[in-house]
Amino acid sequence: MLLVAVQQLVTFGSDRLLDQTLTNAAHVPLFALLTLLLHRLLGRPPWYRLLIVALGLAVLTEALQVVTNRQPSLVDLTLDLLGILPVIGAITLRRRRRRSGRPVSGRVVWFATWAAIAGMTLAAPVRVLVAYAERDAAFPRLLIPGNRPLELLVGSNGSMRLTRGPADWTGYADRPVLETIWGDERYPGLTFTEVVSDWAGFDALQVDVYLTGDAPMPLTAAVGHVGTEGTARYLQIEVAPGPSRLRYPLDALLEPLDDAPVRVSKLILHSTREYRGRRLLIGDVRLVRGGEHGGPFAGTLAPSS
Repeated sequence: MLLVAVQQLVTFGSDRLLDQTLTNAAHVPLFALLTLLLHRLLGRPPWYRLLIVALGLAVLTEALQVVTNRQPSLVDLTLDLLGILPVIGAITLRRRRRRSGRPVSGRVVWFATWAAIAGMTLAAPVRVLVAYAERDAAFPRLLIPGNRPLELLVGSNGSMRLTRGPADWTGYADRPVLETIWGDERYPGLTFTEVVSDWAGFDALQVDVYLTGDAPMPLTAAVGHVGTEGTARYLQIEVAPGPSRLRYPLDALLEPLDDAPVRVSKLILHSTREYRGRRLLIGDVRLVRGGEHGGPFAGTLAPSS
């Protein structure tokens, strides 16, 4: 029961991707230990009975989450199974080898089993750590389409996939670009939730886009500040069909809400529901300094009120 309580109540305490990933990954070793304990408490039952009980407990723990601050999840249930099955497999292998007169070292079996469980537990967190390292190395570029670690740090409430830039998009012809199709949401868009927080010393957010179709549409850059709920500031640009280099001045996006220096918690590039179904291609997203972005802004800027 203690292990079940730990699985239900303990989290790593923040909305950061790494903390969420560690919380999810903990399902694997917890249910491996739980399965091993059930094996002993139930008097070493047949594998199928052990599987039924362990899986039933996993389903029950997910159902109990409706009374906690967490939500039931098929992903969590799959992670529970990834802890349950290796333990049942190790128990069954040892049992069958003993019956056949060809015993196998228990140390070898359990070492291999726990090594597999450790690998499955650490795979996702390590992937996030690699993404963080790539994010820090690529900064001030926030998105480089085709860079898999960076794409892990970008989410969308529409659909997105990698595709190739059209021939008339200078600098991106036949290069990987991010294709987004706006969903039926109030503010369909992309969210960068794991950005480097210090944007001091930069003058503009630069976004290379290619809008398909014949009609223009707005694209808003909304910035969240650490310690402020939601987004603190936004700027909107009217995007013309075809290729554009959009530049959002940071002096407006980073205007403090109090006297404290602004630290960025997230960036959202979004439109509005009336543009659902529109297809937008996105190239590099980066921060630039004054000498890097000469020329007029592409479109009409509408600041936050």
